[in-house]
Amino acid sequence: MKKLLGIAVLAVALSGLMSCASKEAKPAGLPHPRSYTIDLADGTGKATGTTGSAKLVFNQYGPNFQEEVDFTSFVKFNKPLAGDTIDVTLKGVADNDVALLYVNIVDTSAAYNYWGVLNAADAYFIEGITAGQPFEATFSIPLEKEMKGNFKIVLRSDESNGDIPITWEKVTNTTDTSTEVVIEERVPQTYDIDFTKYAAFLEIQTNHPWVNGVQDMSVVSNYQATVDITNAFPADKLPIAGDKLNITWKVSSDTDIAKLYMRVFENTPEVNWWKELDKLWLDTQTGLIVAENIKAGEPMEITASFEYGEAAVAGTSICIWYDVEDAERPAIFKLVRD
Repeated sequence: MKKLLGIAVLAVALSGLMSCASKEAKPAGLPHPRSYTIDLADGTGKATGTTGSAKLVFNQYGPNFQEEVDFTSFVKFNKPLAGDTIDVTLKGVADNDVALLYVNIVDTSAAYNYWGVLNAADAYFIEGITAGQPFEATFSIPLEKEMKGNFKIVLRSDESNGDIPITWEKVTNTTDTSTEVVIEERVPQTYDIDFTKYAAFLEIQTNHPWVNGVQDMSVVSNYQATVDITNAFPADKLPIAGDKLNITWKVSSDTDIAKLYMRVFENTPEVNWWKELDKLWLDTQTGLIVAENIKAGEPMEITASFEYGEAAVAGTSICIWYDVEDAERPAIFKLVRD
């Protein structure tokens, strides 16, 4: 049994939840103001460290009981601005009674001195939550301030006899701007970078295979390293299909290597840590040989050109490797000064 109070709070009904669930995310390329859908079950609780649950714990600065549910990863590719609307859905069961559960949208980054409420403070709340009884609500919350650093739904109770665990039930899908289609026409470009700036000291490490989720340390697949080069591209222009990348790398190796390979790829959580981007690799499953007959201690200038076969989602890196038969051990590459 529950009651909803506050400014612009939508009455809770199953039909309301179903209509919220049927909303379609707007393409990231559309202008603001826009709407975002948030389901509390999708966010990561600060106290629990997981999705699907939350725990309001004692906050000495209140004093009150509070939980921060983080949704930053969902919206960082098209950050909510003042005037946008956040449609929040929550359905769950609390372990303790809660007289008033306040719901606020907060940016806890340094940009807001670690606490910036983005909506009208304390205007949205649920009244009369009973321990062990399901409760649910939807709120349509207009933002008064923009997100600058992070984006969290903060739950607060000013009165409690202890921590308040909550288990969520998922109702709808949270807007994920990393998967939205950006409507943009771009002509492929060529980028030239001094790779030495990103790999002045690089250790090529032993790479062991994974079998059924366990790394087999008794087997060596190859020797490999990855280098993030995202910052080499403009912030709003990550590589797209057709872009070309030329690199120069002035280094020496401490190990003889018969053949050294490279390819571009993506190593971000948005793509589950690995997405192939290199056109040569996508077409032939082979990497580009960038150097042969490397001699330990000899300075060299490696030049290589890559073409992107797919667009990057959140970043781009270069994978560097050599096969077991091409060297006796891992290698360290160091900058060679002119």
